[in-house]
Amino acid sequence: MGHKQAAPETKGVSVELLATVDLGPEIEGMAGRELRMRKVTIEPGGVFGPLHDHRDRPGTVFILQGTITDHRNGVATDYGPGPGWPEDRTAVIDSPEAALDQAIAGAEGQLFALPTYTALLDLRNLLAQRGDSGRYWAS
Repeated sequence: MGHKQAAPETKGVSVELLATVDLGPEIEGMAGRELRMRKVTIEPGGVFGPLHDHRDRPGTVFILQGTITDHRNGVATDYGPGPGWPEDRTAVIDSPEAALDQAIAGAEGQLFALPTYTALLDLRNLLAQRGDSGRYWAS
C-alpha cells in the first residue's frame, strides 16, 4: 500500500492532427462532438503519460512501425506493428486508495471487488484503516 508510483510524464512524443469529422450532422445527439484521426510519433525511449482514460472520446491504436510497450496494472504488453489496443473508458488508477474512492463514488447499492489475493490483503488493510471493515474482515 505504501509503494505509490509517480505517474510518468510525457517525453519524446509528437502529435499531428490529420483529419476531423464533425459528428453532429452525421449522428443525432452528437452535436459538438468530432471524430479525430491523429498520428502520434513516439521516439525510442519516449513515454506517453500520465495515466488517463478515454471516457467520452474513444479511439483505437494502430502501430505503423516499431513496437510500443503498454503498461497496465503492473503488466507490460508489447504491440506492433499492426493493431494495438482500444482507447476506451477503462481507467488505470495508480493507487488503491483512489481506486476505492472512485468505485464507492460510482456504486449504486452494493459494491463487489474481485481482487487477487495480495490485493485482497491490501484492500482489507485499507478498509480497516478507514473504519469500514466488517466482522468478516477480522484478522
